[in-house]
Amino acid sequence: GLLDYCCESGAQQSERCAAARRQITPCHSTPRAARRRRAAAMAVTDAAPPPTLAPPTPLLGIVVEVSPNTTPSSSSSSYAKVVEAVVALRNAHLLCHHGGEVLVVAALPGATQFISSDQQNGGAATATALRECAEKADSERKTPAAVAAALGRFLCYAARQTSTARCVLFKCGEDDAAQYHAVMNCLFAARRRKILVDAVSLGAKPSPLAKLCA
Repeated sequence: GLLDYCCESGAQQSERCAAARRQITPCHSTPRAARRRRAAAMAVTDAAPPPTLAPPTPLLGIVVEVSPNTTPSSSSSSYAKVVEAVVALRNAHLLCHHGGEVLVVAALPGATQFISSDQQNGGAATATALRECAEKADSERKTPAAVAAALGRFLCYAARQTSTARCVLFKCGEDDAAQYHAVMNCLFAARRRKILVDAVSLGAKPSPLAKLCA
């Protein structure tokens, strides 16, 4: 009773209070238990993460319209600047993406030509191949450049790859009305495959197809 508690010594009273506190069930976790749970969670977090797959190697496609009927035409001195821009874009992509791949597709009059431009084939080889395509295009002046076919060939190549892809179209001339639906189908297919298509309009008049690409 209270009389017994008052007659006890200080040590006995302290022991009694401690025993009473031990008998009380806490309604919340003690700081020591919380620290143990945090330590266990940190141990799980610090464990080695599972191995992940390497990021895919990006693929860049460059479609160049090469025709004597465009501005700049394949036979003019301004075409050299187009070649320089293509080579600069190729070098920048390979510099920013180690192990990347660049595929240049020349849209010739009535035909297309693949120009592979990876790490092994340098920019000089790409420029030489584009100049050779310009020489071939000079012999065909009545046939428009096969822009839609060039876009389609790149999309078919990109569909077989596991890497992410992007395409840049160098539009040098006016749009061919006969290729409008074919180019639109290529753009829809690229959007479905999540392939971004950019366009650089270099002609004297703005290109509606280039605006659709953007």
